[in-house]
Amino acid sequence: MKEIRGGISDPFGPTWTRLVLPALSVLCISLGMLFADGILSAPAVFAGLALLFLSPLILGRHAPHAARILVEPGRVAIRGAFPLDQTLTPRNVTASSICVTESGVTMALERRDRGRHPIVLDLPNERAAEAVRTALGLSSQGVGTLSWPTLALPFGGLDTWARCVGAIAALVGAGLIVRAGDLTPPREPMIAIGMVLLACMFVAVTVVISRLAQRDRGRVYLSQSGVYVDAGRTTKFVGYGEIAKVRVGKTAILCDRHEAEEGDGERAPFVIPTRIVRHLRRGTSPLERRHLAAQIEAAAAKARKGTQTFDAPPAYEWLRLQGRPAAWLQKLDAQAQVLSGGSGYRGSAISEGDLWSSLEDPDAPPDVRAASARMLLRAKGGAVRARIAAVVETVRDPKEEHLLRVAQWPSPDEAMLEDAVEAARAAVGRDATRKT
Repeated sequence: MKEIRGGISDPFGPTWTRLVLPALSVLCISLGMLFADGILSAPAVFAGLALLFLSPLILGRHAPHAARILVEPGRVAIRGAFPLDQTLTPRNVTASSICVTESGVTMALERRDRGRHPIVLDLPNERAAEAVRTALGLSSQGVGTLSWPTLALPFGGLDTWARCVGAIAALVGAGLIVRAGDLTPPREPMIAIGMVLLACMFVAVTVVISRLAQRDRGRVYLSQSGVYVDAGRTTKFVGYGEIAKVRVGKTAILCDRHEAEEGDGERAPFVIPTRIVRHLRRGTSPLERRHLAAQIEAAAAKARKGTQTFDAPPAYEWLRLQGRPAAWLQKLDAQAQVLSGGSGYRGSAISEGDLWSSLEDPDAPPDVRAASARMLLRAKGGAVRARIAAVVETVRDPKEEHLLRVAQWPSPDEAMLEDAVEAARAAVGRDATRKT
């Protein structure tokens, strides 16, 4: 296990941190209803409703924390950053990007349970980033499309105001009931109950309208080809190849474009509005803005160099499943015997180093990785079993993991192996060569 000193920014935090205040409010309401004969039963219910309304506003976003990052195959544990301690695995990371900044390296990771607001790890150097990337089985080119909720939209603040109004109504209602005491007829308690019921309906309707108005809007998307800004009614796009320089302003990230051709006039910068927030969830922190700017700058620099073709290693084509699985296995096992004697294939066209590189490369086609695992196990036996198992733990797709396990069986069923290869290819969606 490797320990890395770094930092983490996770605005939403683990699920349990979002449930503490709502759980307390439900407990308060339940106790009030359980002891309905007590003089404080109704005020307790109303106070619980007020806390329920205000809980998202009270908690807000979690501040960045320094952290110890413990890395091992298939697992990255964040420790010493309470309440942001968590464990990342290849299966719960859906998108990623890595870029170099002035202070080190930042890695953005999108989890399945974080409301599409990425986690950002602040790492000391590229070696640390490589260790985390390898443990999670992530491609060096990034995975998926990351997005951040950076903009304030119409109805965005309505949610906040509605919750505040509902909480005030609930507290006023609690005060009216306490003030009424045992007076008869109970006019003030009835007014309080009616007022709180109206407040509950108002908050519920307003929250639904606000969520629908902001759903998947007001976000910045970093895709493979460029930057999308969804401002609600309009969507803007700029390709990485158009960007000459990236600047970070007070309220926006500015992407200066290349000079226009003669006669086309001056090209205005592409503006990415970024709302800096310290407590509210919707917006970006300084660390997130720094990562966004650095990631766009890195993608633009790569685009300026032009498309670079990737030549697959010779081992890739030789290792791929072509023809019947039985013949493929026989070929692999025969060459594994040659490799076990210390010789390479055809003058080291395929060597042990080639096999390890293919197996440990997240971008390699799934049948190539499976063939590499089988040949290494056949050639080296138990000496490499633990290392192969560690690589299998980093595989993100369950169908690809299944293929790697089946390929290691001494005599796998031919139909099962063929089905596993096709399922892994379809799930991963890779060609024989890696995409740049």
